[in-house]
Amino acid sequence: MVTSEGEVWSFGSDGWDGRLGHGDRRGRIFPHRVLGLPRMRMVACGGMARSALSNGRCDPALNPDVFSGALSSNHLHFTPRGVNLAVLHAGFCVGVSCGGEVFVWGDGAHGCLGLGHLAACFAPRPLPALAGIPVLEVAAGGAHCVLVTKDNVVMAWGLGKLGQLGTGSRSRQMMPVEVTALRRRSIVRVAAAGSFSGFVSEDGSLYMCGCGWDGQLGLGDREGRLYPEKVTAWKKTTGFLDELEEEEEEEEKEMAPKSSTLFTRLRGWSRGCSTGDPRRAFSS
Repeated sequence: MVTSEGEVWSFGSDGWDGRLGHGDRRGRIFPHRVLGLPRMRMVACGGMARSALSNGRCDPALNPDVFSGALSSNHLHFTPRGVNLAVLHAGFCVGVSCGGEVFVWGDGAHGCLGLGHLAACFAPRPLPALAGIPVLEVAAGGAHCVLVTKDNVVMAWGLGKLGQLGTGSRSRQMMPVEVTALRRRSIVRVAAAGSFSGFVSEDGSLYMCGCGWDGQLGLGDREGRLYPEKVTAWKKTTGFLDELEEEEEEEEKEMAPKSSTLFTRLRGWSRGCSTGDPRRAFSS
């Protein structure tokens, strides 16, 4: 957290990756000040802690960010029985000083620190690639970062497998690169979460890119985007619950059987049974 005086304090598990920024691998149960930083304006925390395995197998439905490789196998920790659950966790931080300088620390997986290597950083250090470039805002996702400079230039780095960097490529970027698709868009705000990113322009337009498996891009489908795309369809908030109920009623009508026979399709073939006993649809 950042205090009103610009000090950064952290606490919790350090996760063996330096995410707390105290120069060691020890966790803190009380807030401790992070030393070596100038007066800071903001700090963003990235990384994830999600269930990634189900019955010993990787299940993409549990979390697309984990399945995409956002976290390496070095962060696997099994439950005592070691068969039903695995938790992937890694963490890193990126902050902007009151003078617009960017500092990073924590896990370096997939180049999410922007330092050109994968090693962890246990104490804050300035990002050399952005030296002399005043930054307005920065955001951190699962294993990537996006920022906007005071000149409205958008940059990104880290994991890009699902298009979260907005560069048009799925390659990871070990150091900050410009998101050229947003030139002349006058971007003033950025956001990141998991494997997707968002950008807001001066006129209030919203642009999204990255993973869209759950519709999180707001673009009307579940497809991903390699380039930032403008969100054009906005649903009115007035009467939202009424609209939601109407949509659910329509879905129920579509799913309701249109005759006295219920057909279920199992593995490419159909079977009919009386609607009086639905269990028969799945009996052998």
